[in-house]
Amino acid sequence: MAIHGDFEDAHGSSRLAGSNHCVELGVRGVSVLRFSWGRPMSGIVRRRWKSKFARFIQSYGVKFLAVELDVTPFAIYHWIRGASVPRPAHAKAIQRLARERGSRLTMDEIYRHSRTVREEDIKLGPVLPPRPAAVAAVAYSLQR
Repeated sequence: MAIHGDFEDAHGSSRLAGSNHCVELGVRGVSVLRFSWGRPMSGIVRRRWKSKFARFIQSYGVKFLAVELDVTPFAIYHWIRGASVPRPAHAKAIQRLARERGSRLTMDEIYRHSRTVREEDIKLGPVLPPRPAAVAAVAYSLQR
């Protein structure tokens, strides 16, 4: 089934149309999360999928949940990354969908995910190494 320009190839892999990099891989209904360009997720990214809220999204499927909530998959990935949180109406719908699947998901669990992810990101510090220009600027300022 094609959703938002994605398609499933003969091997069951879900790829973005017109793209060579793997975003999400699923075989016979089992989804294996992958980082862009087919690389496995880093430990930092993997930690974001540990909360009850994130596990529900993973089990439901990002694309299917996006269709159900009438949002883009990017919005859901922003929630997982902690960059934003679901609007209250979306959070209520997520609770309803979880209940329909026999799971109880509280508003606190939904919103706590974002706080926890942001706190962990702060503790871990920047993920990317500093840019050479930034390092040179700091080194220059220390020479004064």
